[in-house]
Amino acid sequence: MIWLDAQLSPKLVNWITVEFKMEVLSLRELGFLKKPTKKCFLLQEASKKSLS
Repeated sequence: MIWLDAQLSPKLVNWITVEFKMEVLSLRELGFLKKPTKKCFLLQEASKKSLS
């Protein structure tokens, strides 16, 4: 899974999904637009563990 930076166009989500056949989410979609970067990384690490 790829988390796309909020500064990048959300249109890239569909393009990356189609081109690379990967699950992609925009930080905007996840509601992380105003969260500090460190908190985003901690949440991402927690999501990896929950997928295991």
